[in-house]
Amino acid sequence: MKSGRLEHDGPVPSDYGLASVDWVAFQGAPRGGMVGTEPIDDWWEGTTCKLVMLPPGRFSAIPSVLLTAKHVALKRKKDAATLWTEDITRTSFQICIRELQNFDGFHRNISVSWMAYEYLPRQTFAEFDNIYFANGKSPKNSDNHAFCKGVTFKVNYMKKPAVMISATHNSSSGLLPDFNSITSWIENIDNEGFKVCMKELHLKSVYDPVVITWVTIPECNSPLGVGMSDKRRITGDQMTASSQISSMYEARLGRLNNRAFPGVHMGAWCPLNNTGQWLQIDLGHLHVVTGVATQGRNSTLEQMWVETFELAFSKDDKTWDTYKENNITKVFNGNRESNMVVVNIVKETPLTRYVRFLPISFYGHVCMRVEVYGCEGYTEPIHVRMMSEGYNDIPSSPGGDSSITIDGLEVSPNVSHAFDLFKQLKHQ
Repeated sequence: MKSGRLEHDGPVPSDYGLASVDWVAFQGAPRGGMVGTEPIDDWWEGTTCKLVMLPPGRFSAIPSVLLTAKHVALKRKKDAATLWTEDITRTSFQICIRELQNFDGFHRNISVSWMAYEYLPRQTFAEFDNIYFANGKSPKNSDNHAFCKGVTFKVNYMKKPAVMISATHNSSSGLLPDFNSITSWIENIDNEGFKVCMKELHLKSVYDPVVITWVTIPECNSPLGVGMSDKRRITGDQMTASSQISSMYEARLGRLNNRAFPGVHMGAWCPLNNTGQWLQIDLGHLHVVTGVATQGRNSTLEQMWVETFELAFSKDDKTWDTYKENNITKVFNGNRESNMVVVNIVKETPLTRYVRFLPISFYGHVCMRVEVYGCEGYTEPIHVRMMSEGYNDIPSSPGGDSSITIDGLEVSPNVSHAFDLFKQLKHQ
């Protein structure tokens, strides 16, 4: 889409002002957060702010806040504005909006939707963080007179995720919002990270500190916790196998990017022999699986990896279905050396709890390190239904993290009550 007013005396280059906007639609608040919409009072110049009060005790620490402005009137260039938060505390914050050009006219029928959170579940956002801009010196010409920083994702994404950002400022340490204007954006996003930039009005080349809040929106392609980057989600007990050479080659060692520790373990799962073997992952409850990643054994002395493999899925660890595409068993291409990560897409996106890797051909000996990608089963329809019922939070199970059986299938404990509502909706 085109951004900016694009008003020039001469011809405008075809690629000038091109930008994209990531968005998320939701009803109600995700677990761990609060949402609201604030109408902005009509104003006609400069900056206007709106104080938002949060319930006492709702947040134990200062929350992060995401904002977006909603305009009723379309194609009113004079309503172009910057948007940010001021003075966030555990019990309040200010929403501030400033016209993009001074004395731009009368602004009306604008509201701001907000989401405040101290933590968020992984099925809502894959990851989130804050970036501090000290802004103690003038911005660089190379960044078009903006302050910019690089961000590297901690999660391994199969493709470029959607990212949302908002800026916040503290007026006690700098300019009052009446005299400020803060805007932020991202550049050069890919599946490894992005560049975040911000600009603000300033006084005599003195720039104020600003914090940028960012979140990534999962598209059902997040790592599910088998790999070393998030191994707390899938424990060693959830990884089993048909056999192992010894305790130094156990199933629990078959995690993506695991490394060998001589004398302790060999950094991969390797079975006793090379035929009829499998490595199994118990995801804990139902998930949609959209991809897998594999490596060979982590060793420079003995080269061992799986060249081709199949996948099998089960909801109950009893009945297994070999994965097929177009009714033909899919043989996935695996590795050609030990450490290179090979990612394969699972196009049919099965709903499953258990995943089995079935090695077919190999080099040296069958050895694997793996990751599984996807998202929690039932998350989206249940979440929408819960919000339409007016719940502020998805209820959690008093029994902790154990699964709950619904219609013979085990699902995440925080969706059991919601699933009842979802079934009611289907039968209405």
